[in-house]
Amino acid sequence: MPRQSDAPPQQQGPHTEPSRVIASPALDDDAFIPWTDEDFAQAVPEPPPTPTQPPSVPGSRQAVDTWPQTFVPPHIGGTPYNAMCKLFYRRSGLPYVASAWIVLGNTGRKGILTAGHVVYLNGVWSKDYVVCREYTGGLWIEQFRGNFARTLNGWIHGQGVREFWDLGAVIPFTPVPHTTPALPVTFGYNPQIAPFNFFYDVGYPAKPANGYPFDGQFQWESDGPLITVHHHNDQFVLQAYNAMEHGSSGSPWMIYDAIHNIHYAAGIQSSGWDGIPSSYSPYFDQRNIVPLLRDIDVLE
Repeated sequence: MPRQSDAPPQQQGPHTEPSRVIASPALDDDAFIPWTDEDFAQAVPEPPPTPTQPPSVPGSRQAVDTWPQTFVPPHIGGTPYNAMCKLFYRRSGLPYVASAWIVLGNTGRKGILTAGHVVYLNGVWSKDYVVCREYTGGLWIEQFRGNFARTLNGWIHGQGVREFWDLGAVIPFTPVPHTTPALPVTFGYNPQIAPFNFFYDVGYPAKPANGYPFDGQFQWESDGPLITVHHHNDQFVLQAYNAMEHGSSGSPWMIYDAIHNIHYAAGIQSSGWDGIPSSYSPYFDQRNIVPLLRDIDVLE
């Protein structure tokens, strides 16, 4: 189930190739600027970028009354919640906060994924990453730090429907241990059929939205069905009901395989409109998620 279609070898095309993975400028470990308690407290929740597509949801009240179902998970120590992370970082000297998750591939290695706009935005790379797994009320189970990230050329240059390329990876100073809980990925699926047309998004929204008191201190889950698939030529972007906004960027859109009792990441929280409980995710396929996972040695 993790691989719904065969992927070709990673393309090493010209500089205009949107699938090409781009690395942030190299920084020495000692260039990392430590975070203070005040820095953490003042971190700005990353706002979702404005979607390329107009909203397909008529209005926030209609959506809230039906979908999404949004709540604080009662137990985050088990699968899939224990793979979720709160992500702190700096961009242009200012502290920000978003969401991330630990990803599992088929090489035995694990990595840290988030949205492309978290690691790179408007010509500026983020730095000073602090990744807190199972964050709750200022406490966490495991922490990773780093000063290096990667994203896709298509995100940097805004090629086609930009959300399709909105993927990023944080490279920690020390590898993610093999014992760390992680979430597998599925790609190349048909989003019009079950279970690929209903998404479970778990992240750390940090600003109240759509009637929910999000404050970044707890994991939240927002579940809802697919609304539509937007496409530009052969690039596809998913839109689903989702109440989470600022601070949730980079959280995984999961599908649930009930037969094997496994959650898979099938998308990632990308863009959205304030006050409308739906958001957008890249459709995972061999042109976006596969090159990134291979580049960080998570996928063969």
